Amino acid sequence: MISSLQRFFPDLKFLFALAVMTQWIPLISPPVVIAAAIPPVHTLSVTFDPAGATLSGISKVEFPANAGGSFHLDGLAVTGLWINDKSIDLDNQALEYFADPLHGITIPVTPGPKTVTISYTLDLTKQTSPLGDLISEEGISLTGIWHPSLHQDTIFNLTAEIPANFEAVSEAEEIETIQTDSGKKATFHFPHPLPRLNFIAGPYQVEKTSFGDNQNFYTYFFAEDQDLVAGYRDKTLAYLERYRTMIGPFPYKRFTVIENRLPTGYAMPTFTVLGQSVARLPFITDTSLGHETLHQWFGNSISPSPEKGNWSEGLATFLADMLYREEQGEGVEFRKNQLVRYQSFVHNDNTMSLQQFAGAQSHLLSGQEVPRAIGYTKSAMLFQMLDDLLGREKFLAGLRIFYTRMKHQQAGWEELAAGFEETSGSKLSAFFTQWLSRADVPVLTVRALNVMDDQGHPVLKFTLRQDNGGDNYDLEVPIRVITDGGEIRKVISISEKEKVVEIPLAAKPRELVIDDEYRLMRRLAPSEMPPVWAGFIGSANRLVIVEPARAHIFEPLQKMLEEMGCRIISETDATDKELAGSSLIFLGAGSNTARRIFADPGHPDIGATFEVRKNPLNTGETAVIVSAEDTAEVIKASRKLQHYSKYSFLHFENGRAMEKKITPSELGQRFMIDQPPGGIEISANLSFDAIMDRISDKRVVYIGETHTRVEDHLLQLRIIQAMHRQNPGLAIGMEMFNRPVQNVLDSYVLDHSIDEEEFLRRSHYFSKWSFDYRFYQPIINFARHNRIPVIALNLEKDIVSKVYKETGITGLDEESLQVIPADRDLSMPGYRERISSVFGMHSGHQQKPEQLNNFLQAQSLWDETMAESIATYLTDNPDRRMAVVAGRGHVDKQNAIPPRVERRIPVSQAVVINVEQQEVRATTADFLVFSSPAALPKAAIMGVLLKETENGVMVEKISPHGKAGSSGVKEKDLILKLDDREIATVEDIKVYMFFKKSGESVRAKIKRIKKFWPDPVLEIDIPL
Repeated sequence: MISSLQRFFPDLKFLFALAVMTQWIPLISPPVVIAAAIPPVHTLSVTFDPAGATLSGISKVEFPANAGGSFHLDGLAVTGLWINDKSIDLDNQALEYFADPLHGITIPVTPGPKTVTISYTLDLTKQTSPLGDLISEEGISLTGIWHPSLHQDTIFNLTAEIPANFEAVSEAEEIETIQTDSGKKATFHFPHPLPRLNFIAGPYQVEKTSFGDNQNFYTYFFAEDQDLVAGYRDKTLAYLERYRTMIGPFPYKRFTVIENRLPTGYAMPTFTVLGQSVARLPFITDTSLGHETLHQWFGNSISPSPEKGNWSEGLATFLADMLYREEQGEGVEFRKNQLVRYQSFVHNDNTMSLQQFAGAQSHLLSGQEVPRAIGYTKSAMLFQMLDDLLGREKFLAGLRIFYTRMKHQQAGWEELAAGFEETSGSKLSAFFTQWLSRADVPVLTVRALNVMDDQGHPVLKFTLRQDNGGDNYDLEVPIRVITDGGEIRKVISISEKEKVVEIPLAAKPRELVIDDEYRLMRRLAPSEMPPVWAGFIGSANRLVIVEPARAHIFEPLQKMLEEMGCRIISETDATDKELAGSSLIFLGAGSNTARRIFADPGHPDIGATFEVRKNPLNTGETAVIVSAEDTAEVIKASRKLQHYSKYSFLHFENGRAMEKKITPSELGQRFMIDQPPGGIEISANLSFDAIMDRISDKRVVYIGETHTRVEDHLLQLRIIQAMHRQNPGLAIGMEMFNRPVQNVLDSYVLDHSIDEEEFLRRSHYFSKWSFDYRFYQPIINFARHNRIPVIALNLEKDIVSKVYKETGITGLDEESLQVIPADRDLSMPGYRERISSVFGMHSGHQQKPEQLNNFLQAQSLWDETMAESIATYLTDNPDRRMAVVAGRGHVDKQNAIPPRVERRIPVSQAVVINVEQQEVRATTADFLVFSSPAALPKAAIMGVLLKETENGVMVEKISPHGKAGSSGVKEKDLILKLDDREIATVEDIKVYMFFKKSGESVRAKIKRIKKFWPDPVLEIDIPL
């Protein structure tokens, strides 16, 4: 919503230039109020042609002696000009009256009084403003330039001829209406000078209620909206009483809430106008109505001085919005949402100082997000901090002094600050200087966080640091320390770059939290920023990805996004690099590109849905997934988006918001000091049989493993055997086998048509998995003995390797794209963080975003492929259960395979893992098992490291852990045979050696490479 000042001065560039030249001057004493010069008297008479969307008017301005001025005439057609009843030739542009082309007509200063009369017309059929004005048979709304106006305040008297069924409102303390032969004549009187008038008329039903000191409150609502009147009346009267008590008496004799045919929301002296579509929104009486009502005190009665900055929007936001929400128990949420909005729109390259903020236009106009975030949010937070600094009683007392002193005048930040200085008895120039003159905001970090011991008592020590990039702020930083014995709150004063803080405590601290009630204007940490629609709108890089098959449905939204400056591409052109470099909006949740990042979001089939998530490939940007039933739903929903920018999830039906949510994010900047250890009650220890009873109804049981831990594989076998006893209709899903070898598994396990050696060869176990097959041999043999299907869950290793090491997803060929799951969700909570941690351990070097993103994509391919394999098998075999054998990281309940299976089919699941010496979260597994230590028998090894070359398998290095070296084998030897088995690959050796036992021997036939002599062939016996 907008106060009257912004509508009176549309030339915001001019005001902005004035504001830039103005600098804050520290206050020394309360300002001296000097009597203003006598203002001109401006008498307006207008008639309307509603059918033709035109008006005709006569503007008569009476200038006192030694006065003159320039008229704004933008959009008006002047038909006559008279000065002291002398007609002026409009065609003679050489006259001094036309010397200022920026304003149209300039009246020079002369010693005596003068009267200037202008006749004019206005044709709204030629207007192109997005909001514009309105003259029609349905109503009249004139809040732009509809009459000649001076660049100075005048006393207005307005007479308007309107249709007989209309009622009208303008700035007035008295309104007189009389019937005429052609309709009605309405006369408006207002004793206080104004820069410009506004005028609203229409077929209203009027209701009057008394309030205050013989003052009257009116509602002007259309007949179809009479059911809204009682709510608006009761709420407005409550606001009027609230602000009278808080600030002082209502400044005018009357106040009106009036509907408007246009989607506007303005506060003018004596009335506020709400667009009909706005007035019907259920939340307006609890939000904007209070804000606009307060503007009668601040913004209208006392108006901001154009030369000294606009303080009124921030003050109204604080008093009418923040304090009201605080009383409702929603203060923290509201303030956080305000800071999220500010950070979404205001960046280093588009900001300005509060002193430079002169005003903003309607939030319905594009490009207003930044000035509104600064002039409303940052300014409101200034008043929040000032209220905390002074205390509520002194803060309100300062406002009352300001109101009493400056009522019906213009005022700047200096005059406002003087009231607070007077009531607090202290100078506030330093406080106001930093918050008004600087365009940046504080950035806080904590370093060197540790706990010291002071004679048995813990002392929390940390360095609080300002990372603003410029000069330091003087800040009062609220902190909270959570300890084993409760929590404490403190305020830390900091004016330096770094401050070492020591806090004695009675109990061990667990967590330090900075400003979790959002009482400080600051940049939020990434963990505090939820993904919201405002984040996409405010991003500097916005990429729209269109699903070709459904492009026609989203055409209106695509056009709106193009007008906002978004770049549009087809999903076929979306590379991983582009996806990682922008905030994204997918027009079509079913697009292949959207599904490979977010899978199927599960949006309703009806209406239109907008879901905002963090971009998994660049968590500093957002990604919006849009789905819609048809074009009509897209159009209706798109019109409402500007009202819901703080939300992460929006579902509309027929243009009505049916569901809206904000994704949870952290409250305050949080720094973990100590995580208390978890545990279980040993008395509640379950026997193995009891655990099996608990999971007997689970259709999928995951048994996690550390690949080289024998205890885990023994537990897997034990659980599989128990599940088979419970129900022979069992299948075993295994991470260790890739889907293309399913026929080999079937041949060995189910058909018994090949032996174990052939199975190992044809499944390429040793080249694809490589971990000791003895870990899995008992499970495979049990399955084979009982003909239990073993399901190859995994994707071809070559594809995953290419995604990670080479080109990412977009570099895969068409054949590879056909075999990977179409739906892949990279955005599960905690998934990127967990994978990033694994990547850091495996990569051994500093993480680069592209490498990390490729690793994330590769890991998701594993998880999604195995989930798809499980879901497909269970769907095709509804009578079977499945035991899943996979690594611990893949069976995490929160964001690995289990939720990805559940996304595909509704199925009951359980996760079982052995206890290890590491933290186990409640979200990781359902059952923890305490297994006895175990180890495999010593394997038969030769003691060589092998490498495949074009000449054959070569001994690359001799290992001290075997006897090949002492038996005569040397580096560079080629192994031709083991016993009588021909050797062509390393895999041939691994398969053959698998069946040898420690204590046996093997005869190796080798060729020894000689540089200048024939290569001898030797046979060497190697003890194992």
